[in-house]
Amino acid sequence: MKTLLVFAGVVGLSLAPMALGAQEAGEVRINAPTLPAVADLGAQLAAPGVREVEVRGLNLTPQQVNQAFLSPDRSTNVLVQISSQLRPGQEIEFRTTDGQRFRVENEGGQLRVRIRDAVVQDQAGLARFLSANGVGRVEIRGVDAAGNRVRLEVRDGVVKRDEGREDRSGRGREGTSAIDRGRDLSILGRSSESSGRNASSAPGATDRCPYLDV
Repeated sequence: MKTLLVFAGVVGLSLAPMALGAQEAGEVRINAPTLPAVADLGAQLAAPGVREVEVRGLNLTPQQVNQAFLSPDRSTNVLVQISSQLRPGQEIEFRTTDGQRFRVENEGGQLRVRIRDAVVQDQAGLARFLSANGVGRVEIRGVDAAGNRVRLEVRDGVVKRDEGREDRSGRGREGTSAIDRGRDLSILGRSSESSGRNASSAPGATDRCPYLDV
């Protein structure tokens, strides 16, 4: 039987009643159309034996998603706010009704943020912000404002993968790789030359390198 709990507001978003769904030991699954209060999520994480909290069914506008998960502002970014309440081995994930996912994990003391299928206008800026606020690993896979697929991975402030493509048809380009250049986040915002791979000189060779969603 589901237990209905009502929580206070957070980050300026109006809240509806939140229901705890069926769950296994160590897991808390919350059904809520709007964001629960960070303090109440923290209380769930503080309960004995809890390893994972999942908030699903979030019906948020693009503006609310940007404010709660993509904003470079500690006062509104829920991922940063909740990260300090995760014990080693714990994680929390937020899922919206349109398929966007935002997860924070504490892996042996290192914080990791994974963002999936979200529209992220400034991936580099968001990664810088998260890294500056104690997140050791950042993984962003989604689309930019123009609808281009993007993938950015940062570890300890150093870019490990930075990929994108011009369209979703499989005919686009593979983005530049920060591994080859050893770039760090301090220069992400600067313009730089593309370091795409050279096409083979063999007859019939092409430079097609489709974006891989793994």
